[in-house]
Amino acid sequence: PSHFGLRKAPFWPAVGWAALGMVCFYVFAAFYGAAVQPDVEQRVTESLGADEGTLGLVAAGFVVICIAPVAEEFFFRGFFYRALRGRFSVLVAAVIDGLVFGIIHYEACDEADRTCSAADGLLLVPPLGVLGLIFCLIYERTGTLFPVIALHALNNALAFGVQAEGWEVSAVLGPAMIAACALVPRLVGTGPQPAAALS
Repeated sequence: PSHFGLRKAPFWPAVGWAALGMVCFYVFAAFYGAAVQPDVEQRVTESLGADEGTLGLVAAGFVVICIAPVAEEFFFRGFFYRALRGRFSVLVAAVIDGLVFGIIHYEACDEADRTCSAADGLLLVPPLGVLGLIFCLIYERTGTLFPVIALHALNNALAFGVQAEGWEVSAVLGPAMIAACALVPRLVGTGPQPAAALS
């Protein structure tokens, strides 16, 4: 598990790098939003049934806030980024990983919306690509996936609150995921850090 980033790391340095990374992302997102003014919304919450009653809202929130951050970080940072780091420098590997992460989250326009074009859907890719890049850098500095899983869950909780108007679900599951990411590393131990992260 430690080779995929499921390892313990010094707590406060990890918190510091995580906080710095998220501040950088939200500053970038604010400038990007002001400059580009993307008018495209992701419809993931609707496709998960968040608009089909309370049970649907809670189930969708659980998938978005709890399941997705763990699965995506394990794949994109724990596996894909680590594989890239075996061949490339930190920056090149992080940029490639971020680009793929952003493209995977591309949101096609609703067919009923004639004012939306394919280019509009691409407007969501750059900020998500930058988020993926920042997650790689945090992982590189801390050597553990737990801070990026926590940040991913926090970001998804905020997005879920806005998109699905599920603030009650976000207020419960978001802090629960952050707490889990702070407590679970105490159980998994340190383990060896992958060789690519040491260079």
